[in-house]
Amino acid sequence: MRPGDAIVLYTDGIPESQDGGSNQYGEVRLRSLLTTANSLPAGQLIKRALEDVMGFRNVNAQSDDITMLVLRRQK
Repeated sequence: MRPGDAIVLYTDGIPESQDGGSNQYGEVRLRSLLTTANSLPAGQLIKRALEDVMGFRNVNAQSDDITMLVLRRQK
């Protein structure tokens, strides 16, 4: 890993989160979010990802655990 690189671990509850129409959040959307928000500190990256998942789900109930861990190499 180079300085600034991150490892992101998450449970299947994130990409499998569903909206009211049974559409899944998905790996592609998660990957896109992680790519665009990559410069954020680890804690803010997690917060941004969870906010996006919750916004996607809207009022649909959570059906699985949602866990994320971000490890970022400093210098």
